[in-house]
Amino acid sequence: MFTSTIKFTKLLSFQKAFMQIMATMRLCFKGLTTFSVEFMIVFCAFSSFFFFVLKNYLENFRDFIRTLENTVRFLISSPKDRLGKNKQI
Repeated sequence: MFTSTIKFTKLLSFQKAFMQIMATMRLCFKGLTTFSVEFMIVFCAFSSFFFFVLKNYLENFRDFIRTLENTVRFLISSPKDRLGKNKQI
């Protein structure tokens, strides 16, 4: 009985923490949504620029999906990883 009481207490403390996280998410939902929309607009603008400028020169930018993938890779990777990855035609 004692161990089940301890387990139930731990479950309640986790539920309190989870409820606090959910309350925080509710409070900042509008700001996060606005930021996400703005980020996607700017990200698509950069990807479109890369696509239109580099599609004739680099194989990794031939279609828009590859351009999106490479733009994400550029955002995530270090500058050392970016060098020498694109093949020129």
